[in-house]
Amino acid sequence: MDDEGQRQWAERTVRAVARVFPKVQVSSWPQCERLLPHVQTCAEFIVTRKFEFLEAAQLLHRSGCYLDERARYAQAEPLYQRALAIREKILGPEHPAVATSLNSLAVLYRDQGQYAQAEPLYQRALAIFEKVLGPEHPAIATSLNNLALLYHSQEQYAQAEPLYQRALAIFEKVLGPEHPHVATVLGNRADLLWNINRVEETARLAARAQVGFPIPLEQFWSLRKSAGC
Repeated sequence: MDDEGQRQWAERTVRAVARVFPKVQVSSWPQCERLLPHVQTCAEFIVTRKFEFLEAAQLLHRSGCYLDERARYAQAEPLYQRALAIREKILGPEHPAVATSLNSLAVLYRDQGQYAQAEPLYQRALAIFEKVLGPEHPAIATSLNNLALLYHSQEQYAQAEPLYQRALAIFEKVLGPEHPHVATVLGNRADLLWNINRVEETARLAARAQVGFPIPLEQFWSLRKSAGC
């Protein structure tokens, strides 16, 4: 097979694997794991053949998300970075898909305690969402919650609290007061208030969080990481 034929089959392979790689959630982890060897081959094709199409970016992003969720950060990072580069080139620097990639890469850095690397990515993602989607889209609330978590993790409580409040207001308005995302932000803010000894407010928010997430409160804290990848 000549080089052009090899290129065509490599591109078809990438597109095929992208079609079957599932949205990442716990129930799809076994399928994601089975597909990883194929993803690794496709990732090599994408780099060596310089493929720059959206299915390639989607495959890299989703597989990066899976690896990130399994704490395999060193494997996830280059996939996220390449997906971001492709999306920026094809869609432009202010597209929501670019913001999604920025947010996911920031989460990866935050999970490793690399806060200085995470912060500008979160801020850029938030700015894109605000410009493109308007002030009250759920994606903005997710970005606000993520940025607040970053400050929270560094004990920068005065910077984190207003972001939690704004995220909570958006989620309550758009999704309703008993949505799980509302409970997540309530729990995050309750934890912050506990850390600064605002005990009565902590108890009130924690009680509200129980409404949104009907599980024992001691299990709730494990859900503080914002959903979505």
